[in-house]
Amino acid sequence: MFPLSAKKLALYEIADFWSREIYPPASKKELLALLESAWWLGEITGDSAGARLRYLGKIFDYRMQSGPQPIVFTTSSNEGLERYLHFANGEVVVDIRPRISVPPNRQRWSEDSCRAAFAILAKMPSSEYFPELSFGLHYIELSEDEFSGWIDKRGFVPPKFWKRTAAVQVTQEPDVSINLQATSTFPPTGRGSKTRAIQRAYAYLRSSGKIHAGTPSKQRNDFILNKLKSDGYNPLPHERTIGRAIKKLK
Repeated sequence: MFPLSAKKLALYEIADFWSREIYPPASKKELLALLESAWWLGEITGDSAGARLRYLGKIFDYRMQSGPQPIVFTTSSNEGLERYLHFANGEVVVDIRPRISVPPNRQRWSEDSCRAAFAILAKMPSSEYFPELSFGLHYIELSEDEFSGWIDKRGFVPPKFWKRTAAVQVTQEPDVSINLQATSTFPPTGRGSKTRAIQRAYAYLRSSGKIHAGTPSKQRNDFILNKLKSDGYNPLPHERTIGRAIKKLK
């Protein structure tokens, strides 16, 4: 099984395999937060070029939801809520939430103008602060070449779970007709491949907004089956298998 020869792995898969061998020990959760941070800082990109602004926009829109907000957004014309709240009895309450400054005109947001915002978000693991975004972020895929390059730049000990590209002799040109977005990380056979395919389809549909926590199971399953079919997955799983695969994510 090891080292893996997959061309790409999702961030959550990398964190899982890496946590089994890294020393000093680090948990999957810690390594996933590290990879997320590297993505926000632009150290890695994977198959999500330009997605940082999109995710920042989703976090910005959270302001419209009721309940506690993990971040205070500010602009040059709006400083947001007061950091220090003074009460008549002399008590002072300090708002310690991170503050992110963005351009007041959302149409003017760019990778450059939002760089400071990305740096703050790099310190905020999505599973703790924005769990609804975790599905999309954790399924960002890296090639082995990009992951290894990042490992070398950061000075980490190269892990052994993934076969380095330099050690693989390429014997044929890649098929340019392949839809890279739809290509599965794992081959359609092998233990656990069906569960992973379902989970990947589910995460894609959640991150794209086609399904959500309140989507009826029958409608959710139809979306997943259509996604698997469009990806060329065959044979298609039964609905009970889909339900079990999704439960493992919770």
